[in-house]
Amino acid sequence: MGRDLGESITDKQYLAGCDIKNLSLFIEKARKQADGLSAVTLDYLARNYGTEYRQLIKLAREDKALSETLNEDGEIMAQVVFAVRDEMARTLPDIVMRRTGIGTLGNPGDAVLRKVARVAAKELQWSPERIEKEISDTVKMLKIPE
Repeated sequence: MGRDLGESITDKQYLAGCDIKNLSLFIEKARKQADGLSAVTLDYLARNYGTEYRQLIKLAREDKALSETLNEDGEIMAQVVFAVRDEMARTLPDIVMRRTGIGTLGNPGDAVLRKVARVAAKELQWSPERIEKEISDTVKMLKIPE
């Protein structure tokens, strides 16, 4: 296109949440933030959200319902709110498969999908019909092909 783009600076910039000099020390400090959250949850959040894990802890502290653990990995409901507010998630499949790890090992079950959908619905003003559609779409996506 004939334009000078200048020198690239991206090799000198951190991605959001990645400004961590010593990962082991960072995770050790994160685990000390307990306040009702398990070590498994704190470890998961620190490893997957980097320095942004503090925002998730803040959400969980402000609303205890968001500190509910969803799976053995330690994922919590606050991740759903964070996905909508900070990562532009707009659908349940997006939340379950891309913004969190809730569905990465398969269908987490109807109870978990409904809990996640209710929290997302509150954030996104979904109608009861929309909630059912989102759950149905997610179940279809998680179905293993025959």
